[in-house]
Amino acid sequence: MKKKVAQHFIHPSYAHEHGIKADYQRMEFLGDAILNFLVALKLYETFPEDGEGYLSKCRAHLVSKKHLSQKARMLNLDKEILLGAGERKLGGSENERILADTYESYLAHIYLKKGLRRCKILVNKHFNGDFDPSFIQGLFSEDHKSQLQERVQGFGFSTPSYRILEEKGPSHEKVFLTEVCVNDEIKATGEGSSKKEAEQRAAKRALEMVEERYGNKKENR
Repeated sequence: MKKKVAQHFIHPSYAHEHGIKADYQRMEFLGDAILNFLVALKLYETFPEDGEGYLSKCRAHLVSKKHLSQKARMLNLDKEILLGAGERKLGGSENERILADTYESYLAHIYLKKGLRRCKILVNKHFNGDFDPSFIQGLFSEDHKSQLQERVQGFGFSTPSYRILEEKGPSHEKVFLTEVCVNDEIKATGEGSSKKEAEQRAAKRALEMVEERYGNKKENR
């Protein structure tokens, strides 16, 4: 008896070549929604004090094609994808978009077979460590200031200004409190063991405030 082909591994190119009506695209659509929900839920639970803007940026990274392709390789899904001859020659099994789509389709397969609870367990396992505060902080710690500057300049605002409000603690354990001012309207503070760290944390909070206040307004073109 001919072995049934698993739909969640069927790339459209393979389906076309073999006259198969169903490929993984519908399941990828469902898996994408499931993954976004589970990642959003985990971020919501892990970072109770962070705003929508920051959480959205974290989720965008965690569900990016690049990140999901890594998960697909980790699970050896690149060995399971069924590709048409042309797509195989183009190295489709190494294509980040295809790998990411396959991971999402695989997740939809798990959902349809075993339900959301099982999906949640697997996502937490596959993303083990990715929700750790230190890992998440590392994603954006280097560019909060540049992100803030780029965002406010898009609205035609002046460059954000920073100033140290306070230095406390002994010389070997200094803590800096820094304030950033945006457009003479938004002021945010951040603490850190260095001036740079304090500025980054202040910029992170200011960026959230800018998104909350101006996020729906059109930027200058």
